[in-house]
Amino acid sequence: MVDELKSHQQNGTWELVDPPEGRKVVGCRWVYKLKRNAAGEITKYKARLVAQGYSQKYGVDYDEVFAPVTSHTTLRVLLAVASKRRMTLKHFDVKTAYLYGDLDEEIFMRQPPGFAVKGREGMVCRLKKSIYGLKQSARCWNQRLHSVLVEMGFEQSATDPCLYTKVVSGKRVYLLVYVDDIMIDCEDEAQIDSVYEQLKRYFEVTNLGEPSDFLGLKIECKDRKYSVSVGGYIDRVADRFGLREAKKAKTPMEEGFASSEDKSPKLSDDNEYRSLVGALLYISVCARPDVAASVAILGRKVSSPTEADWVAAKRVVRYLKATKEWKLSYGDAGGQLVGYSDADWAGDAGTRKSTTGFVFNYAGGAVSWVSRRQSCVTLSSMESEYVALSEASQELIWLRSLLADMGEQVEGPVTVMEDNQSCIQFVKSDRKSRRSKHIEVKQHFVKQLCEDGSMKLQYCPTEDMVADVLTKPVGSTKLQKLARMMGMSS
Repeated sequence: MVDELKSHQQNGTWELVDPPEGRKVVGCRWVYKLKRNAAGEITKYKARLVAQGYSQKYGVDYDEVFAPVTSHTTLRVLLAVASKRRMTLKHFDVKTAYLYGDLDEEIFMRQPPGFAVKGREGMVCRLKKSIYGLKQSARCWNQRLHSVLVEMGFEQSATDPCLYTKVVSGKRVYLLVYVDDIMIDCEDEAQIDSVYEQLKRYFEVTNLGEPSDFLGLKIECKDRKYSVSVGGYIDRVADRFGLREAKKAKTPMEEGFASSEDKSPKLSDDNEYRSLVGALLYISVCARPDVAASVAILGRKVSSPTEADWVAAKRVVRYLKATKEWKLSYGDAGGQLVGYSDADWAGDAGTRKSTTGFVFNYAGGAVSWVSRRQSCVTLSSMESEYVALSEASQELIWLRSLLADMGEQVEGPVTVMEDNQSCIQFVKSDRKSRRSKHIEVKQHFVKQLCEDGSMKLQYCPTEDMVADVLTKPVGSTKLQKLARMMGMSS
């Protein structure tokens, strides 16, 4: 708490003034937090002075509040590019980052509880800088950091506003921002040191060395090839739900689970189920595409889960415990961007809607994946595959743009693997039939991309269709094979 107050004093966050007449004074409180690394180990005990921003009024105390946040996909693409180019990564941390933001509004706050200045207890703080808890603090800090990075010669990505790049002596420097955490990578370590020294002129920055965890991911490096995993988080989830010693499972879900009718009783208390599914969703989004389909199926039941759903959710944890050492690895210097698109047909027993599954690999590992129920009911397996291709093609455009911002030009069309011959023929043909004339215009985006040379469809046998694992639960042998094709291994 004393260190936190010293940071405010050094930063000049506020000045004491008499309470203003007719103006609302925002309260504040102390918040205590344990900071953990990716392995779940406590690395720091933190006390943060937080303004009670819930009492602020729009148009009076704040206007715009939006601040961009990077995605796990961008982080994985960055690690894939770094592995491909054998680049060095470093992790910077900005201490009390929000205190560097400049406020446009005049805001008054009560003095910190337990630390009111003796003899001036009746006075309040007029904020000169942003502070944690205010609705606009994240935006203020982001704008301040952006202005500094632009001044340093960095260019903001149009695809992900949290990614910055610049070229120095023919070598690219990448900088990825997540609130107060900054990941920087470059082939020349001297350039990383130069950026660090420049940032120190503006902020109190700590160089944490090679990143061991970022965005909740454990990052490992071997010969400048990077891998990500979430083993520590899996252990914490297993402990929380009493599954540390539970019997391990070979697959996350029984085959046919989603298509079978569930007649088991409703759960009397669904809060634990929702919490567990939320934790599993985080794991699948971070680094475990092999459980994405199972988690998506469980997620559809959060409003009314049954006892069978609860057993199925715990089975996913038992599978994750058995495979917690699995990593998603990058490093294939020749590995180009390639996609796999697939769909089941009417696999949801309740709605008869199909499930889209697609994955894009780069530098030998999966960088983007989706398992998502389609918004419409399709009338054939060809149509469900076509809808899935439409969704995959949108992600393809975004990934091409992101790689271009990093200087990784994707030459020629991106190959997307498809295991449905009828779907491939439909994309190539201009002919309309009675069974396909109803398909929505937006799905025909696929045809346009193939015609303009952005995307190329290639037939893939079903046994080698990586995205199959994203459409439905599969058996153990197939699951392990497809996981390896996504760059996963222990």
